[in-house]
Amino acid sequence: MGQDVKDIQCADRDLVHRQDPGGFRAGAGRGGPGELTGPGSPASATAGAVRCGIFAVDDDGVIRAWNRGAADLMGWSEDLAIGRRLGEILVPPAFLGVEAGDRSIVPSALTGDRTWTVAARRRDGAEETFLLDVAAVEVGGRRLLVGLIRPADASSRPATPAADLLQILFERAPETITITDAEGRQRLVNSAGLRMLQFDPALRTPPDGIDFVHPGDRDRLAEHRLELLRLVAEHGSAAELPAIRYRIRNGAGQWRWLESLFADMTDIPEVAGRVAFSRDVTEAEERAQALLESEARLRALVASFPGGAFLSDGAGRVLLANETLKGLFPGMPPAAEVTGMDLARVIACLSESVVQPSALPAAGNGTAPGSWHAELELRDGRVVDAEAIPIDGPDAHLGRLWLFRDATERRDRARQQERLLELEQAARQAAEAQAEQLQAYDKLRNDFVSSVSHALRTPLASISSAAQLLLSQEAPAGAATRSYLEIIDRNAERLRQMVENLLLARRLEAGMLALDLAEVRVGSVIEEVAALLRPVALQRRVRIVVRSAAVTATADRERLADIVENLVGNAVKYTRPGTDVTVTASAAPGGWMISVADHGPGIPQEQRQAVFGRFVRAADAERDGTRGSGLGLAITKGLVELHGGSIEVGDAPGGGAVFSCWFPAERPGP
Repeated sequence: MGQDVKDIQCADRDLVHRQDPGGFRAGAGRGGPGELTGPGSPASATAGAVRCGIFAVDDDGVIRAWNRGAADLMGWSEDLAIGRRLGEILVPPAFLGVEAGDRSIVPSALTGDRTWTVAARRRDGAEETFLLDVAAVEVGGRRLLVGLIRPADASSRPATPAADLLQILFERAPETITITDAEGRQRLVNSAGLRMLQFDPALRTPPDGIDFVHPGDRDRLAEHRLELLRLVAEHGSAAELPAIRYRIRNGAGQWRWLESLFADMTDIPEVAGRVAFSRDVTEAEERAQALLESEARLRALVASFPGGAFLSDGAGRVLLANETLKGLFPGMPPAAEVTGMDLARVIACLSESVVQPSALPAAGNGTAPGSWHAELELRDGRVVDAEAIPIDGPDAHLGRLWLFRDATERRDRARQQERLLELEQAARQAAEAQAEQLQAYDKLRNDFVSSVSHALRTPLASISSAAQLLLSQEAPAGAATRSYLEIIDRNAERLRQMVENLLLARRLEAGMLALDLAEVRVGSVIEEVAALLRPVALQRRVRIVVRSAAVTATADRERLADIVENLVGNAVKYTRPGTDVTVTASAAPGGWMISVADHGPGIPQEQRQAVFGRFVRAADAERDGTRGSGLGLAITKGLVELHGGSIEVGDAPGGGAVFSCWFPAERPGP
């Protein structure tokens, strides 16, 4: 069987120690010598009536198996007997041609179908006479002598023929033993085999084995048997024929894996056939298959990894590697050569492509547990992200999985992002500096406007008062003089209004304008403003139409009038002659609204946010030469928002623009 002496010793020890308290299976196969066992048979009688020992020796006379019966009969325990020469325990008969004092008994002489009377030296030194039956068997090309020994007083009982002794061993063997005839037909299956294959132990005719062999294994098994015949024919033995594994269906209909070693014993009359020693290896085969599948998955994982990868064991030897590894590191050999390499050599190959080899782990660290991670800069300018992941079992470090990813693109993106961040920071700093500069310019402008406005306020008031005084005198003045005085007064008032608007815009911007809130009838304020502006509107042939609902609100009456005056005044300026300017006051969700619609050119979509800025005028106003300071809508927006409202501009029905101001029912607190 290819076993060493120790393995044979263990196997034979199991064979002689196995007991069958239920008796021996009755059964004889086709073409066999008839019933060898069963109730009343010689083997059964011997087993039942004789207290016996069983042992096995090799060709050198060394005891390889020794059962408890032999220990009880001769006083030598199993531990003391195994390994001794048989001649140290048994005294050979004188007729064997060996002197009684010579303990090197020749086992080969103990053959033949007869019972020998021998003396045995017990452990206590006393000698006792025993009866000995010996049978020679060959298992896997190794010859063994198996002996059955019993007290001499058993001589009155029937002797045990060699065939019966073989049958006893056949039935008590722990492994499955199958005997087939020269034509390959199955003759006998021992009890262990019937139990393993889950067949009925009471069967007298064993099932034909080939019918239960898996179809996929039958040809291979047939070739194995032909090889057995060839080896026996050419060499007289098939000792070098290895065991074969195949599937067989048991009595429960399940497929089980068997491992069988075939021996040709057609020359032994008691056997006269070919013997198969089999054992169930289903669990081992399933474990092996699971291991193969696990290895296949691991190979697929390593091969499909998008970067370079290899797997090393706990001893620092590479088990698997993928082809991408060579693509990352030009100094690496192909994956087939990397597999099986020592880890130190692999690291040396990696270092050929790395700018700083010291970034790689020392070769001795390959067997140490713990992870490793580094970013490797290659000589060709690329960057590789490398890591080693430890693989640990319950009690030991099993190895490491080494992974290498090309991180060049990620490095370049990071650098580009850093540059963009630097540019963004520089642009932000420039924008902040520009904003600060603009704020300074704006403050300077506001301070200038405020100073000029305050400086102009007094002289304008004096000019206007003087003009009005001259116009109010009863002394007659010439027409030309009066016309000049009216021009002076009108422009002085216009300048005064402009100065007031500048000061008001400045106060709004600085948050220095306080509202004088009171309950106001909105419609009344609108009517007052409309009455004030109707003379100007009539000059332009424009009609002011007021549509006011009964809306009462909390507001600053003066500032509300400024809002309406600015919106209606603008509408009168820009609406076409012969059309209406409509002013509407109404309730709205959450508050109330004032809207002013005209029939002018309207305001383009792209200018609707800009028109509320200071000193901004619509493009049409600049083109038509319509006078204005560009502060009216900015002031209006500031006053509306000071009341907690909002203002927007849209298209009026029929053309033109409509300005809508929404005010909350209750002004929010400051």
